[in-house]
Amino acid sequence: MPDLGVLKRDSWYLAIGSLVLAVASVIWLPAITGPDPNAWLSWSHSLLHGHGIDFGYGPAWKPLPVIVTIPLGLPGKGFAAAAWLLTVRFAFFWCSASLYLLVRKDAGLLAGVVAAVLPFALRPWVNVAVAGESETVALALVLTAALVHFKGKPRATVLLLAAAGLSRPEVWPLLLIYIVWQARSGERKVVPVGIASFVGLGLAWAALPRLLDIGATKFGMTTGHSLHDATFQTIIDNTLGVIPPKAWVLIPIGLVAAAFQRKLVILTLAIAAGLLVVEIATLWALHPPISQTGYTPVLRYFAAAGVMACGVAGYGAQSLRDLFPEGAGRILGGAAAVALVAWSLGTAFEPNHLGVQRAQAIARSTDSAVAAIDSAGGVERVRPCLPFTISSFSAISWDIARRLGLPLSASTTKPHSPSIALDYTAGSWVLSTAPPSTNRGARVIGRSDLWRVMYYPGLGGCLKP
Repeated sequence: MPDLGVLKRDSWYLAIGSLVLAVASVIWLPAITGPDPNAWLSWSHSLLHGHGIDFGYGPAWKPLPVIVTIPLGLPGKGFAAAAWLLTVRFAFFWCSASLYLLVRKDAGLLAGVVAAVLPFALRPWVNVAVAGESETVALALVLTAALVHFKGKPRATVLLLAAAGLSRPEVWPLLLIYIVWQARSGERKVVPVGIASFVGLGLAWAALPRLLDIGATKFGMTTGHSLHDATFQTIIDNTLGVIPPKAWVLIPIGLVAAAFQRKLVILTLAIAAGLLVVEIATLWALHPPISQTGYTPVLRYFAAAGVMACGVAGYGAQSLRDLFPEGAGRILGGAAAVALVAWSLGTAFEPNHLGVQRAQAIARSTDSAVAAIDSAGGVERVRPCLPFTISSFSAISWDIARRLGLPLSASTTKPHSPSIALDYTAGSWVLSTAPPSTNRGARVIGRSDLWRVMYYPGLGGCLKP
């Protein structure tokens, strides 16, 4: 079991370090480029101004990001977006820090370092942190719950797991397992806290959106991602694809060694990672189609499981080193383990760099689109023509709506007349729009380096002279 005094001291140092790195990353890459967080911020903005949410536009409902960003929106001027992005980036670095704390105290220094460093080789994990998605926050709460458990605070652990469950429903079984385990161990005080937590989760996921809905009756289902059309082979490919192949060498070594040495932290990480994969596969098989065309699931669904598996890989590196006799042999074994990790990080650099470049391109494109609207007279001038027509690429359209302070329903992919259309003019990206059937009198009323604002007056027009 981890040394509690050292754990507490190191936790503070690593938390401060994670915050410093998060601030630096936000200064370097300050834009939220994921479609989901832009939608959540738009929803919280609507609620903050006394409006409801039309769940027919946007992603699937997640309580935690919306609840957190409502108070963050009080200062205005983009504070909520910056604060949410800082939260996501802090959680990203804190996940590595908390893995280091958990694994090092249970399995050794090399194991902890590898567990902390290897997640940076997981492309989908880096991508969600860059884009501002909520997966990092959910896993950070889960790993913090593990640290709090070792400090002898089971009820606080339950509350942290419940908070994580507000972001990802896959956490619910982990919460239930923990409550049952603690109750059977004599910690009966966790039972009422656990019951209250599940009641709160049910209300937040099922009842709250019904109270807030002002549009569609299916909460985010019209545009959400379907897991239904994927095959079992896709599940395997996505599971294996999260972690670089070189690092997979260390995972079975760590798993076998943890079983023989009864390393409970390592085994718990392995079980939790496996449980998440099984849950996602089950949802994949049972979930009804959510969109008209279905959606090939993305690797980020498996990212949290991959990060926890990095803890197992860390112990694999430690065990590989310890297989060799002391002296030169052990140094050789440690060097082999470090080489595998370094190789994984090296091969991940280019994909991660491309992901960052893509995020920067999306941010530049959104800035340019907002500039085009400003050149057309600003959002107040074009408001009578809403909804405006824009690409179905949600990472752009939802970001533009959020930046303009408009609901997601203010943009559409269907050409109509009279209307305003935003056209991407800098290349053959997926951002062009088709003109409406009645496009007589169409003219450009604003432009920027990447976009133009087209006005289709139709028969009656919508702009004031």
